[in-house]
Amino acid sequence: GGDVNSRKVFVGGLQLSATEDQVGEVFGKVGSVERVTMLYDQETNVFKGIAFVTLGSKEEAEKACSELNATKHQGRNLRVNMATSKRQ
Repeated sequence: GGDVNSRKVFVGGLQLSATEDQVGEVFGKVGSVERVTMLYDQETNVFKGIAFVTLGSKEEAEKACSELNATKHQGRNLRVNMATSKRQ
């Protein structure tokens, strides 16, 4: 359980051709993937190369950040950070 935001990571630098399955596969190596949310441009509906991945636990999310940040996926360097929501 716990706050879902503590289990969510931000992923940047994805190939524009990447699919939810491919992103899920990458993160499946470090933990259980609950959800992959790909971000699309609202006007053109083109994938922005950014996704949010919700993992099974905060520990898995932290592990994903430490193990997958700056690793290569489809020839591009991934940016993986905790997606903690900044509360105003």
